[in-house]
Amino acid sequence: LDRMARSWGLPMDGVRLVDASGLSSDNRLTCAALLALLQRVEGTPIADSLPVAGSTGTLADQFVGTPLEGRLTAKTGTLGNPPVDLDPPAVKGLAGFLETTEGSTIEFVMILNGPDIDDPDKFAPYWGAFGDRLAAYPSGPDPTTVGPR
Repeated sequence: LDRMARSWGLPMDGVRLVDASGLSSDNRLTCAALLALLQRVEGTPIADSLPVAGSTGTLADQFVGTPLEGRLTAKTGTLGNPPVDLDPPAVKGLAGFLETTEGSTIEFVMILNGPDIDDPDKFAPYWGAFGDRLAAYPSGPDPTTVGPR
C-alpha cells in the first residue's frame, strides 16, 4: 500500500501505513495525502461508488434535509478509543466530493481527532458547520484560512 501511494506521487510526509484495513491505531494519514488520493481517483468507479449524503451507505442519515443531500459523496472513517482518556485519541474522518450548483466539483477532507470525537454529539456539529461552508460555495472564507492546523 505504501509503495503504491508513493508510486502515485501522494505526499507521504507524516503518513504511516501499518495495515491495509485502516483499523490500526498506529496508522497515520494527513489531509494532504487523502486529498491527493481523491484527486487521483476522481471520475473513476472508485469515486462513483462512494456513499451519497442522505441516501446510501454511511452517509444515508447524514446531511438529510440540507443542500448537500444527494450532492455530497464521501468516505467516512471512524476509530474509537475506549477509554477516552488514553492515547491515541478517537478519529472521525470525512473525505470526498461535492458537486457545486455551478457544475464544478470540490474535493474535501476533514479529519477530526479527540478523546470521544467518534460520538455523534461531538462530530455532528463540526460536520454541520463544514457542510454549511461547502453548500455556500463560492462564498465563504478563503481556503488558506481553513487549512490544517
